[in-house]
Amino acid sequence: MSELVYITGHKNPDTDSICATIAYADLKKRLGISAVPVRIGNINRETKFVLNYFGVEIPDYLESVRTQVSDLNMDTISPVSADISIKTAWSIMQKNNIKVLPIANGNGKLMGIVTLSDITGSYMNALEGNLLSASNTPLRNITDTLKAKLVAGGEENFKSTRKDEMPSL
Repeated sequence: MSELVYITGHKNPDTDSICATIAYADLKKRLGISAVPVRIGNINRETKFVLNYFGVEIPDYLESVRTQVSDLNMDTISPVSADISIKTAWSIMQKNNIKVLPIANGNGKLMGIVTLSDITGSYMNALEGNLLSASNTPLRNITDTLKAKLVAGGEENFKSTRKDEMPSL
């Protein structure tokens, strides 16, 4: 059988809600689904009387039906360094079919995340023309993204200049 399914009505259950919960859970069981009726509130005297009259057990009480982290089916992906290029982050996300990539420091401490919307936003900002200078992009990321080979100079000689730092002509 599959995972256990909890069938519940509203928070302050009346007789209709409890009976519907019990009936629906029974239907699910007959269809091969592992289901149990539960309640998320106290039953009233009328409901207690009806259930006792027909010899039906009162559904178990659940304190909450809120989703917990343990209930989520989460992707597990290794964090990346903050100095990788946007292209590399995009490639990792595409390869692993994920939308969020954790960024960690050298000790493995979470520094933040990058999302697909962050990447698309940065792409749109590139249209403004000063993305490289505004972001202080390392030269190795530029050459990696362009699949280029540096033929003169080196990383130590490269400094992007922001528009507000440009000398006037």
